Amino acid sequence: MRAIARHQGWGRHTVQRYARAARWQDMVTGRRTRPSRLDVHRPHLQRRIDETNGTITIKELREELAGCGDQVPYTSLRDWARRRLEWPDAPVPAAAGPSVQTVVGWITRHPDTLTEEETTGLKAVLDACL
Repeated sequence: MRAIARHQGWGRHTVQRYARAARWQDMVTGRRTRPSRLDVHRPHLQRRIDETNGTITIKELREELAGCGDQVPYTSLRDWARRRLEWPDAPVPAAAGPSVQTVVGWITRHPDTLTEEETTGLKAVLDACL
């Protein structure tokens, strides 16, 4: 069982549970969820989010819960709120330039073998270097 655990990258007790099971399907019952500290506060949190049209911050929600006497970890509240609040769109990244391998290919090949698009790309890269 130790060899199997090592091979699978599992714990020895996990392998033992599988070995004792009548069928492996009995072991794969799905993910168990644990109750969250936020479960009792979910109606209040959802009401506050709805009242503010999703503009309330996580910090404000956490302070409200602290005022009720419950210290909820910031990360737990943040993860819960990410699924429910309207987040501003992330900035769109600028278009990526050619890869290093592509540029090296342009430089090392004979200029007569480059297409017009590759020649234009190489000139743009060289101009950016100046």
